[in-house]
Amino acid sequence: MRLKDFILDLLFPQFCISCQREGSVLCPDCLSTIEVTEMLFCPFCSKPNPIMKCNKHMHKNLDGLFCAVEENQALTQKMIKNFSHLKILAKPLASLIIAHIFLSENKSIFQLGENSGLLALPVSLKEKKKIGFNRNEEIAKELSGFFKIEVIKKYSDEKRIFLVTDVYSKETDMEEMAVSLKEKGAESVFGVVVTRVSGK
Repeated sequence: MRLKDFILDLLFPQFCISCQREGSVLCPDCLSTIEVTEMLFCPFCSKPNPIMKCNKHMHKNLDGLFCAVEENQALTQKMIKNFSHLKILAKPLASLIIAHIFLSENKSIFQLGENSGLLALPVSLKEKKKIGFNRNEEIAKELSGFFKIEVIKKYSDEKRIFLVTDVYSKETDMEEMAVSLKEKGAESVFGVVVTRVSGK
């Protein structure tokens, strides 16, 4: 442990947001209680579908959605709620996505060495100014370190783009972004999220 980290832990000890155990912002025992799904869902109707999109929505530009945790898991919701002032939660949130990808039938999409890029969905300037960072970028950075896929700010020559955000909902503009990215030359665009809300 670095001296700086040791001093910070000594002066400002971390407590698990779930069980209040001292030592980390989310202890391994509590993190392990979150049920990560191996199922894949059509991003447009939420129906389970191993090929990422149902036949009804094959014309859409977003090619699929990796969603780590089904909605209404209380601890996941608490993590996301606290994420705005606890940037360190990016690591356990990203770990849920990583676990889901390895459990899913389409983990080969994340093969190392392919011409891919991670693109964090933007947040409003008001939100970024208020909390000091882009939540989605922090998750993307964690995924980048694990999968060795570059975090990009905008499309350049990547064939496959992974759009990253914490929560996928009807307000998430992934399809609109997928249209734009494919017009610029991207071959495929996938959403990568921690969880989703009803309606999508």
